[in-house]
Amino acid sequence: NNEIVVENGCVFFGVKNATPTLRPYQQRFIGDISEAMRIFKRVLCQLGTGGGKTVCFSYIAQKTAEKG
Repeated sequence: NNEIVVENGCVFFGVKNATPTLRPYQQRFIGDISEAMRIFKRVLCQLGTGGGKTVCFSYIAQKTAEKG
């Protein structure tokens, strides 16, 4: 989808609010974070350079916002 959307001065290319396809190690990373957050107040996370930390945390934020 090559849709271009301009909203509040920001330009979005492609599908806005699309959920990314996570790699298996990213799915495990998110699962480990979720499990740790049920036990601890604060969690420190580590993923290698280029591992998709921003994608993972954006996914977590999106799913949290959907739950309300």
